[in-house]
Amino acid sequence: MCIRDRVDIDQKNQKKSTFTFQLITKFFRWFIYSIILVIFVIPTLFLSYIFFDEDASFIEVPILKGFVERNLEQQFVKFEISLGKGGISKGDKLFSPKFVFLDVQIDDKNSVSSYKFPHVSVNLDFLYGSKKGNLSIDNAELFIRRDMSGKFNIASTKNNVANNDDFFKQIDISTNSFLNLPILGSIDKISANNIIINYQDDKSKNSYLFENGSLNIFKDMRDLSLSSSFVLIDDKKNKSVFKISGNHIIDNDVFNTSLKIENADPITLADQIPALDWLRNIETNVNASIITSFDLNAKILDMDGMIELGPGQLRATPRYSSSKFTYAKSYFEYDLTSDIIDFSSFEFKSKQISAIGSAKNILIRDQYFNIIGSNTDLNIKDIKINRPDIFENEIIFLNSGAAKINTNFEPFLLNIISSNIKIDEANLHIVGNLAAKENFWDSNFNIKIDKINQNNIKNLWPINYKIKARKWVIDNFNKATFSDIKGNILRSNGKNELDFRFNFDDANINVIKSVVPLINISGDGSLSTNQITFNLNNGIFETSPGLFTDISGSIFHIADTKVVPSIGQLKLYSNGNLKSFFELLDSEKFKYLKKAGFKTDVVQGQVEMEGWMEWPLVKGVTQNQVEFEAEGVLSDIKSKNVIKNRIVEAKNLSLRVSDKKLSIFGKSKVDDLPVSFSWNQNLKNNTERVSTLNAKFNIDQNSFDIFNIKLPQNMFLGSAAADLKIDLNPKNPNKFVINSKLKGAELNVNSLGWSNKNIKDGSLIVRGALSTPVDVDEIKILVDDLSASGKINFENDGRFKSAVFPIIKVADWFSTSITLSKSEDAHVMELQGGNVDFRQLVFGKNDNTEVGILKVALDSLRISDGIEFTNFISEIDYSKKDLGSFRAQINGGAEIYGNLSKGEFGTIISLNGDDAGHVLRSAGILKNIRGGKINLVLTPNEKDGYYTGRFITNKFRMMHSSPLALLLDSLSLVGLVDKLENEGIQFDQAKGWLNVTPDGIQLRDVSLVGLSMGMSITGWYDKQKKSINFDGVVTPVYAINGVFERLAGKLFGEQKGEGLFSFVYTMKGPTSSPKVEVKPLSILTPGGFRKIFRADIPAPSK
Repeated sequence: MCIRDRVDIDQKNQKKSTFTFQLITKFFRWFIYSIILVIFVIPTLFLSYIFFDEDASFIEVPILKGFVERNLEQQFVKFEISLGKGGISKGDKLFSPKFVFLDVQIDDKNSVSSYKFPHVSVNLDFLYGSKKGNLSIDNAELFIRRDMSGKFNIASTKNNVANNDDFFKQIDISTNSFLNLPILGSIDKISANNIIINYQDDKSKNSYLFENGSLNIFKDMRDLSLSSSFVLIDDKKNKSVFKISGNHIIDNDVFNTSLKIENADPITLADQIPALDWLRNIETNVNASIITSFDLNAKILDMDGMIELGPGQLRATPRYSSSKFTYAKSYFEYDLTSDIIDFSSFEFKSKQISAIGSAKNILIRDQYFNIIGSNTDLNIKDIKINRPDIFENEIIFLNSGAAKINTNFEPFLLNIISSNIKIDEANLHIVGNLAAKENFWDSNFNIKIDKINQNNIKNLWPINYKIKARKWVIDNFNKATFSDIKGNILRSNGKNELDFRFNFDDANINVIKSVVPLINISGDGSLSTNQITFNLNNGIFETSPGLFTDISGSIFHIADTKVVPSIGQLKLYSNGNLKSFFELLDSEKFKYLKKAGFKTDVVQGQVEMEGWMEWPLVKGVTQNQVEFEAEGVLSDIKSKNVIKNRIVEAKNLSLRVSDKKLSIFGKSKVDDLPVSFSWNQNLKNNTERVSTLNAKFNIDQNSFDIFNIKLPQNMFLGSAAADLKIDLNPKNPNKFVINSKLKGAELNVNSLGWSNKNIKDGSLIVRGALSTPVDVDEIKILVDDLSASGKINFENDGRFKSAVFPIIKVADWFSTSITLSKSEDAHVMELQGGNVDFRQLVFGKNDNTEVGILKVALDSLRISDGIEFTNFISEIDYSKKDLGSFRAQINGGAEIYGNLSKGEFGTIISLNGDDAGHVLRSAGILKNIRGGKINLVLTPNEKDGYYTGRFITNKFRMMHSSPLALLLDSLSLVGLVDKLENEGIQFDQAKGWLNVTPDGIQLRDVSLVGLSMGMSITGWYDKQKKSINFDGVVTPVYAINGVFERLAGKLFGEQKGEGLFSFVYTMKGPTSSPKVEVKPLSILTPGGFRKIFRADIPAPSK
């Protein structure tokens, strides 16, 4: 069924209600006929009295009453008509009276309908040709009722409302017939005053009271015009004013009306005027001016007008939401055929929003022809939004907008089918629905924005919607352009959910306050109910002009915006200039490098890294609230600042950094020294700014040269891996520790004759501080049988100054202190105190020594088992063949002195003693020698511990010698024995050769000569057995007997101490009690033939 058909049905129902009005007009028509019959009687009888008696307002004329009643009943046979009174009263002008009838009642004989009119009057001015006749009805009360079918019923009492058809058609017929009476041809006005209408509307279930009503009908030839005014009082005692005017050409099919409404309730209008049914969803007061055309069947032909709404709000708005407005005005046209209301223009104002525009509404009706919704094409412009409770700016301007909207009024449901809102250069598209629930608005909107700048984001993002997310975006996006924004906002049961995707470009973001902003950012992101994500496809930190850190590929994420405070997360991918990266770490928020004692230009190079960062999104976030971890690679590294006056270079290094620790590690070069290192800096709880450097490098001559460590030449050869640890402290000298096993190195102390050519397992520990000069306060060396502990001192320029080892040991043969220093010309080594075994320590064994001067002051210099040079003092100059002199004591006894010189296989010792007997006694060799001077020269052999010696002793005496006494006693030289036992035997000289071995001492060509006797000795002294194995020749009275040897040579004696008459002897056994044998026949054998009595004496067996 079409809209027009439904309108026709409703209007046909209204026609049935016109009968009552027909009856009223018919009655008044015949009522006028009766009056005319007596029109001349009444003026004659009462005219003078009425106008000259000031107290006469109404004069009853009974005959008039009867006459009118009879004539009316003849005309209205179906009705009983009665008049309460009839008479005449003053008119408005002199000699212009009017007939007055009181309590006029018309009853329908066939129904209960009854009509009462308290006061009806007819002005008689037309009798005088003034053509101003007037029929007036005063103080009437009518009861009108609209039933559920839409039919109107009218009566003068509430309980006698009759049904009438063709209401509007009969108005035309009755009025036309009435006014066409010849006698009323001069009456041009019918009026009703002070009318009360009680209107009961069963269809809307409301009742209305119209008071102070007035109606005026004017006739001009065939033209009728009317005007009326009523005050409507509804159930809530609200008053509205209705003013109706219209015109009609008699017998024409069209009625034209104009309705003006003041202060009307929108529901009242919606209930009575179907075209305004949409007003029922608004709480406001309505002012309207509506022009309508009807046909004779009261069918609406067209309608247009203006509606103005006072302050109000949507009736279906939930309690907690505000949708109030202050003013709305619209001009409209209603097309009945299409049931379309076209709002050609409208203006809307509220405290929150104002706009102008136009709209076209296609009304939607139910089966009862009630309007239940509309389809709207909306166009708006000059939109101003003033919601400081929602938006940050006081006024937001939207250029224009257009939308297709489907609306259902009850329950209220608004569907936006399509829309486009212009905001500056941005186009906002919204599709979705909005529904009014009991306590909430429910909504579901899909939103699309082609492009919008950061300022518009700030303006359009509600200040109380996702407060933390909004605040972070507003505070930290300095500028940005967002594009291709697509998303959904869902609100259900008072809870919001949203999901947006967007692109952004040309953005600047403050990730953390007081840290340089990210600039030139582009990428894409998402915004959901509790999360925000920005994928940074491009973006850089410009920490200073021309220095960038590129973080393209990074992701910023807020995992839960509901958490208080929300946590910002940055998945970081970065590369760029290392100085720029360090400037980030040293920004005002962190100052990590400053705390570490470094400047941002400490290292030059590039960095590439990835990691994460988390911090609370609060104002004034502190360093301790920021957590982060990252790993990366540093490339093309170069620095002159990490190690002062050293160039550190690396192709690639690894970087690890967190809020707790900064680490850099990898392989690099320090002035061409390959180093593998790791540097670690604690970034928290580190007020002293201490960091640690751990390095691995090789100790070799190259490393010594690079660091200008001038050790004695060849002291350290080869290469050994070492570990270095440096505690870096910007306030104090940096302490370091070096550890090495010295594996593969060669350590030489040639000045002492000690060397280890290939160290298998050793230990080197060096502790010190990188002060100026470098301070090595502890050095410990443990290599095989060598252990040393001391310190090393350097010059301010890093050159070696001295090394002091208070304790240095080599196995069991070397224990002393060594001080190694550098003079202008050579290194100087000092041995102070302690014990040294000369058999192992051979001065001058190698010309390639590491020192030039060796100063020795030993407690003991062991020469052999049982013989020590105590308090040994010497100064050796390795630059000379004659190394130097020395002084000492033999075993703490006899003083000796001598010289040291370079030999083929070691140091040659030339020893002198001014008391040979004391020397020999101190040495434990001979206890019975007294006096004399001794000179002993020991030359080291090729084998360690082997010496060749030569000695000479002059002017000494031998006393109490048991072996010699036995020998002399065997020769029956009683006088010499006695002399030996008393004052001793005087010798002028003793000399010979000796070979010293680890097992014993061999005497060769030893001779003793004196006046009393001479003798020669050959053989071995066995150290292990403390025994002797000697043989030789004894020559008594050597002063005479030895003349022949001296004159004839070896014919009479092989060597000095032998003579013409000499005895061959052997002496074997323990030194305390040797066995002596003499060969008596040997005295008869010339010296050259005495060998037949002697044999080669073997070396001691091992």
